[in-house]
Amino acid sequence: MLSSRFCFGPPGGGHGQRQIQAVLAGCVPVIIADGVLQAFEPILDWNDFAVRVAEADIPRLHKILAAISPEEYELKVSRMRCAAQHMAFSLSEGASMGESGRFDAFETLLEILRAKAAHPDVPFERLRRVDAQLDAFMECRDPEAEEEGERSTAAGAGGRRAAGGGRRAAGGGRRAAGGGRRAAGGGRRAAGGGRRAAGGGRRAAGGGRRAAGGGRRAAGGGRRAAGGGRRAAGGGRRAAGGGGRRAAGGGRRGRAAGAGAHAVAVSRSTT
Repeated sequence: MLSSRFCFGPPGGGHGQRQIQAVLAGCVPVIIADGVLQAFEPILDWNDFAVRVAEADIPRLHKILAAISPEEYELKVSRMRCAAQHMAFSLSEGASMGESGRFDAFETLLEILRAKAAHPDVPFERLRRVDAQLDAFMECRDPEAEEEGERSTAAGAGGRRAAGGGRRAAGGGRRAAGGGRRAAGGGRRAAGGGRRAAGGGRRAAGGGRRAAGGGRRAAGGGRRAAGGGRRAAGGGRRAAGGGGRRAAGGGRRGRAAGAGAHAVAVSRSTT
C-alpha cells in the first residue's frame, strides 16, 4: 500500500476498514460501497481525496482510474494528508506521520460534537457552512495560528514598507549629496574663473601702467626734441648774426680802401 497509487476499499462483511488503512498509508482509496457513509461523513467529504466507484461500474474500473489526470491525482494526495490526521488516534497511539495530534480522530469527534451542540437545528451536511471553527478544523487549519500568522505577515509587510521607505530616503540622501558635490564643484569652477578674471585684470592693469610709462617716455622725448630745435634755432640766429656782422665789417673795410685809393689818385693828378 505504501508504494501503490490506488488502493481498494470494499466493505467486506460489514463496514470495512481498508479505506482508512489506505488513507493512513498515503494511498488514494477506491471506495466500492453503495449507500455507505465513510468515517465522519458528511462532515468530511471523502470525494476530495478518494475515488468512489459504484458497484455496477466495477467492470469499467480500469477506465475510471485511467481517466484521472495527474493534476487531479496530486490534488487528492495533497488533501489526503489532512484527512489522514482525522483518521488516526495520534494522542493515544502516538504520531505516525509527523502529526501533532491537534486534529486526530478523538479531537475531531469532540469538535464535531461541539459544533452540533452550538447549532442543534442544523443538519450535519450544512454544519461546516455555519460554523467557521469546525470548517477550519476539518481542513487542519488553526484559526489562532492563522491570526498570528496574519499579524506576523502584516508586521513583516510593514517592516518591508518601512525598509523600502528607508531605502528611498537613503537614495534621496545620496542624490542630495551628489547635488551638493556638483554644487561644490560648480563653486570651485566659479572661484577658478574669478581667479583667472582677477589675473587677467592684473595683467591688463600692468599693460596700462606700461603704456602710461611709454607715453611719459614719448612725451619726454618730444620735450627733448623741442629743446634741441630751440637750441638749433638759437645756433642759426647766432650764425646769421655773426656772418652779417662780419660781412658788414668787410664792406666797411672795402669802402675805406676805395676811398684811400681815390685820394691817392687825386693827389697824383694834382702834382
